[in-house]
Amino acid sequence: MYRSTVGGEYFELVGSGLVADNASIEWLEFSPDFGNDLTVVAASDETLYLSEDGGESWAPVPRPVRYEDMRNVVRFEGQRQRRRGEQYSALTDTVLRQPGGSSTVHFVGDGVRWIGSTAPNFGQAEVRVDNELVDVVSSKSEKQLHTQEIFSIRGLGPGSHKLEIRVVGEQADGEAEGVSIDAIDVIP
Repeated sequence: MYRSTVGGEYFELVGSGLVADNASIEWLEFSPDFGNDLTVVAASDETLYLSEDGGESWAPVPRPVRYEDMRNVVRFEGQRQRRRGEQYSALTDTVLRQPGGSSTVHFVGDGVRWIGSTAPNFGQAEVRVDNELVDVVSSKSEKQLHTQEIFSIRGLGPGSHKLEIRVVGEQADGEAEGVSIDAIDVIP
């Protein structure tokens, strides 16, 4: 990767440290004020890197990691339906359709966010973190909405944690229960 100097008279190597560490950089962006702040951002398939010294040194930028519903790390129990469509993150979501149905994710991070759909016929779910009940949330809404943040928590402390989402039954008005799991974001 190279950057040109003012006037484009010659090029200077940027990111040699990343190359030495075998980072496969897919994207490189210079700050609009690069001449003053020397900030460069680079991204590989897995990691975002930041340099504030013109590319001499690089540090990974902590960012959320998204686990899509179809990944093996997101485990389901009970009756469920996988839906497909452009309205979902990574083109699918999974709807748990019966009381007691659950989704479990083990993760390493300081927080977690549940992304799903809400709808008039969706119900409630217990949310447990590290086997403790932290909330009962409703995914019922007046109209169907997709890729909504249904639950999030931060400040768990660095380390290994477990998120469990369990359908608890029908809404008070007797509508059919069900909750959508589109994606789980792990917050560093």
